[in-house]
Order: sequence, then C-alpha cells, then structure tokens
Amino acid sequence: VRQGDLMIIDIIANAFVYHMARNIAGSLILVGAGRKTPDWFESIFEKGDRTLAGPTAAADGLYLANVGYPDEFPLPESPDGPRLIG
Repeated sequence: VRQGDLMIIDIIANAFVYHMARNIAGSLILVGAGRKTPDWFESIFEKGDRTLAGPTAAADGLYLANVGYPDEFPLPESPDGPRLIG
C-alpha cells in the first residue's frame, strides 16, 4: 500500500527466517520500480530459491509492527504496533 512517499508492506507468516522480510521487500522494490514483473516475484516466491530474488533491502525504514500468536496461547492482548502512518 502506498501512502504518499511511503510504501507499506504487510508480511504475515507462521514463521520467519533470517532477513526474510528484508528479502521480500528488496524483491518488491524491483517490481515497484518496474525492473521486474509481478509474475517474476510470484515465480521466485514459489520456487523458494533466495538466489533468484532481488537484493536484501536495507533495514532502515523497516519496522516490526505486531506479533500475533494463536488463541491457544493465553497471552495478554497487546496494543497495535507503532503508529508511524497517520
């Protein structure tokens, strides 16, 4: 989602590996810049081969906003992540 000069990427998964969100963001940046197609992104994502993907995005500007857990874990409710976007 684009909000002015900002791009918001929500990544939801049941687990993450090291740099996963940054790797996904780096590939999506190439698509957004018109250097790669959405079909390219879908293809590399399905193949699960990191060597085919775009560069790892810089950590600057990437924020963990929320962590969710299944209802079976009786954890207290936490407030939503930081309100960086108005």
